[in-house]
Amino acid sequence: MAFYPISISLPADGKSINSFALSNGYETITFPVQNQLFFSPSLSSISAPGSTGLVTVNITAATAGASTEHGDVLSARLDIPEPQQGTLAPKMASQSLRLEPFGKVGAFTLYSSSVALNESLISQTSVDVSGIVNGKEVVDEFNRLNMISGAPAAFSHGILIG
Repeated sequence: MAFYPISISLPADGKSINSFALSNGYETITFPVQNQLFFSPSLSSISAPGSTGLVTVNITAATAGASTEHGDVLSARLDIPEPQQGTLAPKMASQSLRLEPFGKVGAFTLYSSSVALNESLISQTSVDVSGIVNGKEVVDEFNRLNMISGAPAAFSHGILIG
């Protein structure tokens, strides 16, 4: 099995897409896309490290066609590998953040929160965004913080949409 990263621009009208198709000339495969909530690496940021080695990570997510008037409640969960003595495998720590609305772009409502993290852990930390959007539970998972511009280089994975 091979993995090929892709990037797709979404229209700003909020209608978005619900699937996309890839073709190799012989067959076409259609992939569904969850388009109600997504992590936005292009609107997220990572500050320069301070003297303590900590960076501030601003996590931004967007909802299509939703607004705070619907009572949307969004959160981000960071899964952070922490070194542990006596083993090569890290232990995983989780940290949850409430994402607060801060603006709109077209029909998309933007939500954000910030957290301080050790710079050395950024490339291995994942972020899942989830919440109740327009009355239903939605999750965008398996995103890596190294998808954010300015993040330390490391192994990247996942389909980047946004």
